[in-house]
Amino acid sequence: MVPQALILSAMIGFSTSWSVTPAGPEYGGTVLVTAHIEEDDFVFVREDGRESASYEILASLDDGAYSRAGGTLDKGSLPFDSILELSGIEPGSHRLIVVLRDLESGRRRTSESTVEVPQLNPDSWSAGGLSLDDGPSNRISGRVAARWQVFPPTLADTDPDSIEVAYLLRSESGVVASEGWMTGDGNGLYSADIALGGLEPGSYELLAAAVLGDAVVAASGSSLDVRSDWDVWGRDAGVTRMLIRPIATSSELHALDEAGSESERFAAMSEFWQERDPNPLTETNEYMQSYLARLDLIMDRFTVAGVVQGIATDMGRVYALLGEPDIVEDMPFELGSIPYQIWTYFSPSLTVVFVDDDGYGMYEMTTSWDDVRRAHEH
Repeated sequence: MVPQALILSAMIGFSTSWSVTPAGPEYGGTVLVTAHIEEDDFVFVREDGRESASYEILASLDDGAYSRAGGTLDKGSLPFDSILELSGIEPGSHRLIVVLRDLESGRRRTSESTVEVPQLNPDSWSAGGLSLDDGPSNRISGRVAARWQVFPPTLADTDPDSIEVAYLLRSESGVVASEGWMTGDGNGLYSADIALGGLEPGSYELLAAAVLGDAVVAASGSSLDVRSDWDVWGRDAGVTRMLIRPIATSSELHALDEAGSESERFAAMSEFWQERDPNPLTETNEYMQSYLARLDLIMDRFTVAGVVQGIATDMGRVYALLGEPDIVEDMPFELGSIPYQIWTYFSPSLTVVFVDDDGYGMYEMTTSWDDVRRAHEH
């Protein structure tokens, strides 16, 4: 059986994952791409009581290999996984681009990643790329799952379990933040569940090394972004209130305000997030994780002069509730006029206007917030 290395990548909403079959001496490798599609990725057309969307997915590598899929999906069939195969791939590092296009609105979602296709060698060790479950859970209070597959020489009678695999997590300045051993499954696939507690937000490098005796026979590395841990559980009532205000009802905000202790606030927020969990049977609350990732973007994009946090701005509040607009018309400062932006959403059907009266980057919404909430609820 040909070995496979499992690689994962995640985005907000539309996401991709892929597995890699290494290249042999006389054949190329294979990249099998799975595109995970959510309801929010489409604008649906209603006809005869049926809501459907038409889509196209294109997966391509920088060596010219590509695969296409498409069709029509009913709203009730989502979420949906579409699988595309890229074959005959030369060993080495490749850029994988996956584009999802909603044919109704023309909206595109794009995922770009680096895929390592290893070479099975007759007399030397080889390895796939070091894979990280690099999703919204990578926060200073969370954990990251790392996976790495090591391939022994094809002409040698070598047991993969004869090697040990170590990992090392270090900051950009070279300070070691964590280190340990990865666990093997007996087939050359190694994994580690690495705690991120105590780390500062920022960029890190994760290194893995396969050791046979005193020699390192294979090594790989990957970057890891550790994100802030937003307080959405009520440790600080004021902070939590600010972070959830765009998506909370008045009664939910009142329940948070009335909670007299941290444990009562935690109970109120537990109920808040459970109400929004799209799949309570799973361990992960996908809505909450998606919202935390949305907060990351809001704080980066809409914070004004390092003083006014993004979630406290009108743009941040609208983005928190509705996400990325389908069309953004940006009219910067010109003589005789003031800067403004127009955000257009296809679903819900809504246009939101922001004006920067002072020219300092603080855009205020001229559209009624009640109109925004009503559009979202309907």
